[in-house]
Amino acid sequence: MADLIWVYAEVVEDKITPTTLELLSKAAELGTAEAVLLGPAPDDAVQTLAGHGAGKVYRSADPVFRDYLTIPAVETLAALIKKHQPALMLFASSYAGRDVAGALSALLDLGVITDIGDFTLKDGSVEATIPALGGSYQNTSTLAVAGTKILLVRAKSFEAKPCSQSASVEEVTPPSDPAVRKVHVTERVTVRREGPQLEGANVVVAGGRGLKSSEHFDMLRQLAELLGGAVGATRAVVDAGWVPYSLQVGQTGKTVKPNLYIACGISGAVQHLAGMKSSKTIIAVNKDPEAPIFQFSDLGVVGDVFKVVPQLIEELKAGDYRPVALALKPYRDEGRGVNRGTQEIDASRKEYRPTTRRVGCCGRRLNRRRVICHPVSDRPVIRIHDVEPRARFVIQICARERVTRSPCH
Repeated sequence: MADLIWVYAEVVEDKITPTTLELLSKAAELGTAEAVLLGPAPDDAVQTLAGHGAGKVYRSADPVFRDYLTIPAVETLAALIKKHQPALMLFASSYAGRDVAGALSALLDLGVITDIGDFTLKDGSVEATIPALGGSYQNTSTLAVAGTKILLVRAKSFEAKPCSQSASVEEVTPPSDPAVRKVHVTERVTVRREGPQLEGANVVVAGGRGLKSSEHFDMLRQLAELLGGAVGATRAVVDAGWVPYSLQVGQTGKTVKPNLYIACGISGAVQHLAGMKSSKTIIAVNKDPEAPIFQFSDLGVVGDVFKVVPQLIEELKAGDYRPVALALKPYRDEGRGVNRGTQEIDASRKEYRPTTRRVGCCGRRLNRRRVICHPVSDRPVIRIHDVEPRARFVIQICARERVTRSPCH
């Protein structure tokens, strides 16, 4: 079928992965979506796949797919593709997805595009968009060869959209050839995780080299716990051994898309931005007013993270937040920009009318704030000379996220 799109369903920690559901939703938008589910899975796995667009599920619960790496899945998929000839086969850009997709491509001589962020089907060919240089550029690649095309898709590229439908199930016979049982899994180690899973968290509090040591990540964990979120980190922090690799956000780590992302002591390298700049609201705390992270943040705090975050934690523990509307009016100095000129704004004055944009906030004792404009991005950057009001300003943004679970703007 010209519009038949298959999705390779992955199960991690006895759950269908979020990326699988994202791919199914996208496939259902473009054509006829079907899923291939191999190996042990939760009892409601088929219903979950159907509830995100799968009209049919090719299913085998044989443990050979769990206990032996790659080859059993590749042999089974190759037989199914030869029989049904789907137009497109989608894999998550995960370790398992890359292994299976690569081996399948070599076995059947199929075209592959990796690390894509979006795709469309056009007259039998597939056109894929690939983010480059940390997402600063978008490259387009087209597969026009005959036969099934394979795409490896980045996590969080699409939205998982539940739907109400049922799916038929076709049982798949597992391979019986002893030759497929070459690489046996002898042990699985589960890394202990506290709090929400990083990829699915609505709030992420991330730290960079500005935290200076692993001990200072404790305050980020406290802040994340108060906000019901997860902790993330940059590659430099992971390479230094301060936190485990499972917390890395960026081009070579995990891609996150939370409602609120708080970057603490992060300069904003393009590799890190590639994994988080699609967040709905980004708040940056950095003592360097020229840090690149401010070009991508919705609100920036120019200050010492070791003073801002502890007071932010203290305010969150105090609670008692009430809605307050705050109008931000960035002021750009014609001279040296960030180092000159501020404008006093009194949010309590009803006659004040902002000339640029409005940001919704929650908080206590909100009166005056000095707002300046970053010289490159023209986005609001907050500079308040005494630390306590600066921390309170950040909490006003964070508190809204905690109460309403919606972005600030």
